[in-house]
Amino acid sequence: MNTTTIPKQEFYDRIAKFQANIKAAGLDACLVHASESDMANVRYLSEYWPTFEAAAVFVPAEGESVLLVGPESEIYAAHRSVFTNIERMLEYRESAEPECPGMAFKSYKDIVAK
Repeated sequence: MNTTTIPKQEFYDRIAKFQANIKAAGLDACLVHASESDMANVRYLSEYWPTFEAAAVFVPAEGESVLLVGPESEIYAAHRSVFTNIERMLEYRESAEPECPGMAFKSYKDIVAK
């Protein structure tokens, strides 16, 4: 059985190429969204795919990209993704939209400021 994996550097190179395209298009950033049924683009950039919550990758034209996950996906994302910059956002919680008492979340404004 062949268990070839994609080297981490390949993901970093993909982000760098994407950032060059963002700059060339005159944009400040790009938000790449994924769900459990349509995860290809986020997985391509981060090697993470959501299993029951949504996710996204925020890619600024310059600087570090951020993997955005729902309240219950942070630990799985940290083990699966090549990203170390991972933030939980309420907007990416699962579709039943459970309450998350006592949990702190980032906003889009926080992510852009970061």
